[in-house]
Amino acid sequence: MAKLPMPVGLVMTFDGDIRKVKPDASGVFYCNITSPYDIKHPILQQRIKTLDGVRTIAGTGSWSGWYDSKEVDNAIKHKYQIEIVKGHEFNTAIIFKEYVETMYELRMQYEKGHPMNYIAKLLMNSLYGKFGMNSQSSTVDLYNISTEAKLIQFHELLEKLGKTIQDFTMFDDSVKLTLTITII
Repeated sequence: MAKLPMPVGLVMTFDGDIRKVKPDASGVFYCNITSPYDIKHPILQQRIKTLDGVRTIAGTGSWSGWYDSKEVDNAIKHKYQIEIVKGHEFNTAIIFKEYVETMYELRMQYEKGHPMNYIAKLLMNSLYGKFGMNSQSSTVDLYNISTEAKLIQFHELLEKLGKTIQDFTMFDDSVKLTLTITII
């Protein structure tokens, strides 16, 4: 994180190939992709639905999907044919260099096992981990609907939950709900 550029500023949404107007544009692009016919080790990954669930593969052929501009640049170097259809463009800057260097210097001032060494390490790793977190989680709750009052209370709850409900299962006197929770 100390050496790599991160997205900053406002995001601009576009249609068409932004690289024709701005060759060095950074962002996330929706692309039509064709891999080289003779590639032995494909590099662009895609998620596909199978009978066993969603899988990530690095396949060959033609497909469409969302890719980071750095992945697009690397794929072009490996002779992939890529047509940018639309996307989101943003500026980049190295924003964590000073923070990481400061925490690293603090950590090095103390021997391993010292609380300050541990705290500085924890602060560095927590920053990195926060950016890798999935902001959504699922929870499963069981609701009793055995009486009319509890059923009315459950229906009121459904109105509040709205689109966070992923799945539900009805039983004789209860309902199992699977909900999506956004973590901030």
